[in-house]
Amino acid sequence: MEKNNLQLSITRDSAIWMLLLPQSFILVISMIWILISPKDNIIKFLSFNPILFVYGVGIAIVLAFSGYGFYRFAKKFKEKNKMFENLVFFFEEALSPIIKLLKPADILLVSMVSGFCEEVFFRGLLAVKIGIIPSSLAFGLLHVPTGKEGKVWIYAIWATASGAFLAWLFLYYGNLWITIVAHVVNNIIGMMLLQRIKA
Repeated sequence: MEKNNLQLSITRDSAIWMLLLPQSFILVISMIWILISPKDNIIKFLSFNPILFVYGVGIAIVLAFSGYGFYRFAKKFKEKNKMFENLVFFFEEALSPIIKLLKPADILLVSMVSGFCEEVFFRGLLAVKIGIIPSSLAFGLLHVPTGKEGKVWIYAIWATASGAFLAWLFLYYGNLWITIVAHVVNNIIGMMLLQRIKA
């Protein structure tokens, strides 16, 4: 791990900022949007419902372990498929070393901020305004990382599909808490799994 830390020249503090800065930008855009168009205020989608919290946790567990299963599948077939090789490289050589720098409190903070900000913008504002598919495509584009062989489009496709599912849940229940909880818990589990990945 030390070799990767030195090779990347990333500290724990810079990793936290790198993960939180885009979320701050998304939150600012959301706030400006609501100031310009008060009728789009998301507060109407934030009524407390404990059942939706439980659903959100269950959905997060399924999403996180499905994603991890997909990583394991890609790892098994990476020699036969450049797309899978690029995905495995991204997880093992780029993302995992950064996540390994984080402490449990950092993981909680990053997960809560990213889950809240992304759900408010992509589901609470964008999905309502332009629909599930365009908002999910935008969400997928936000999640296009770069691997050894260029852009890791397969990861963006996964993010797009997950975003579409979360948008459907939000529109079906009319409540952002189910998607916020699902997103936050998915991120927590995902980062904990990333800390355990060995290259």
